[in-house]
Amino acid sequence: MNLLNKYFSRTKDITTNSLRVILAFLLAPALMVFMISLLGLIIEGVQGIFSEGIDQLFHEMVLVYLFFIAGIIIAGALPWFTLHKLGFRQLSHAIIFGFIFPAFIHLTIETRLFTGEKRPSGLYPDDVAIWNNGVLTEVGWMQAYINALSCGATGICLALIIWYIAYKDFKSKTTLFT
Repeated sequence: MNLLNKYFSRTKDITTNSLRVILAFLLAPALMVFMISLLGLIIEGVQGIFSEGIDQLFHEMVLVYLFFIAGIIIAGALPWFTLHKLGFRQLSHAIIFGFIFPAFIHLTIETRLFTGEKRPSGLYPDDVAIWNNGVLTEVGWMQAYINALSCGATGICLALIIWYIAYKDFKSKTTLFT
């Protein structure tokens, strides 16, 4: 029980300032773009990632950065501010909420949970139905869950970067997880 209190209790002891928060919200997307580009370089190889040209790659990176900034401002700033005020400032909180918010938002958008909007029938390129008469098929639900999980993993990465920049006490000799 002591372990639960240590990692999941609310605390006001962990503090930050507005400069560190702004820096965190600006640097986290830049680091994510760098990691995604590095992953693309590993998967595609040097020939594949530069096949469109360096200008195209730069434009894509800028667009992805702007996408992440917009996502953080629209979907992340208000929940972060609320959780900060309520005292949810530990690394475990960043991991949990960093997964839950993006995964839930993506799942609700992809499945149209709250709008009730019906999509027309749709197929994947290999002729597998994802929508049938405005309702997700089993394959469609599986794809929605897989996409939500990947958004949750991306949210965890962003949350870790933001937490580290905004809250980490750089004067102490502790590591990331202590």
